Amino acid sequence: MRTSIDASIEIETAAAVAYDHWTRIEDFPRFVDAIESVRRIDEKRSCWRVNFGFRYQEWVAEITEVIPDKRRAWRTLQGSTNAGMVNFHAIANDRTLMTLHLDYEPKGVLQNLGDELGVVGRVIQRALEQFKEYVELRN
Repeated sequence: MRTSIDASIEIETAAAVAYDHWTRIEDFPRFVDAIESVRRIDEKRSCWRVNFGFRYQEWVAEITEVIPDKRRAWRTLQGSTNAGMVNFHAIANDRTLMTLHLDYEPKGVLQNLGDELGVVGRVIQRALEQFKEYVELRN
């Protein structure tokens, strides 16, 4: 059964700046607690290792859509099944609303229990907060 999570956060920076930071996926483990590693395979594919609080998950993701300074979307090619998109909406010249939509498929007892308890949603929201802090400190 697929589950969806929607999360958002306002960031005090221009949409283009926030988007640019989002494209630097190799930096994510430096400021997002849940992400253990990200390795870029090529321009479209990357390998992720993430701890969602109840166990590690790994996957290879492929970028499926790019709208510069506005949107990036992805889906997994192997490993934990997920797909999603992140959008950057300019609220003002120096303020951005970032929205994230994630579809994933919990497998097994632990992942389904974590899903029912909202663990993944909390991890995603915390990751957005950490991304916001990271971006705002650099601008």
